[in-house]
Amino acid sequence: MSNKRLGVLVGGGPAPGINAVIGAATIEAINQGLDVIGFYDGLQWLTGSEFDAAVHATSLDIATVARIHFDGGSILRTSRTNLLDEGKLSSASIIEPDATKVQRVIGNLRNLNVEYLITIGGDDTSLSARFIAEAAADVMRVVHVPKTIDNDL
Repeated sequence: MSNKRLGVLVGGGPAPGINAVIGAATIEAINQGLDVIGFYDGLQWLTGSEFDAAVHATSLDIATVARIHFDGGSILRTSRTNLLDEGKLSSASIIEPDATKVQRVIGNLRNLNVEYLITIGGDDTSLSARFIAEAAADVMRVVHVPKTIDNDL
């Protein structure tokens, strides 16, 4: 296995094409020499102190993803967990990241040698991806794939 790794996670609600994106990204990453790890339930476990890679993540390979585009849903599942500081949002309409959550996510990703991250989701996941990208710009590249049925991106 290479030292460079791509992480993939899905946030928000269900929408068509999630598995197709997971599959295409995994196949291309492997063809480029990267290992790929998928994170179950979006950011839910990555933000918590109970994150256990053996339980909350899975290695993705071409055999695993080659035909998932025929299936609905997401093989990685999803959650609506985001990295917003909810306290500031409700009290002053300020949109800022929860610094503790952001650092916990980055720490968990770095512990697994994730240098590249693809997030798939709607506006909350997109904003969370931005928070990660800004906080980890020197150690990680982040790409967001818009996935929404709300027409809000």
